[in-house]
Amino acid sequence: MRRYRQAIKQRAFEVLGQECLRCGFDADLRALEFDHVANDGKKHRKEVGVGGALMLAWIVKHPAEALQRVQVLCANCNTIKEAVHRAI
Repeated sequence: MRRYRQAIKQRAFEVLGQECLRCGFDADLRALEFDHVANDGKKHRKEVGVGGALMLAWIVKHPAEALQRVQVLCANCNTIKEAVHRAI
């Protein structure tokens, strides 16, 4: 399962890009995260009936929709985005 997850994660990065869309960080993929643009990840996962590694597979299978709904952010930018969203 670990090899599958690593392979599908790499393919998802190939679809969405391998750098943070906010700050451009690209030095280490381990610090990059997949983030739902509209903060609707829970709702989206429920709609498509997947989570975890299967969400990564969904990104690979639906690249056009994924580019609209999911983005790559570094851990720092994702934490800041979440803090701002919670403050609203």
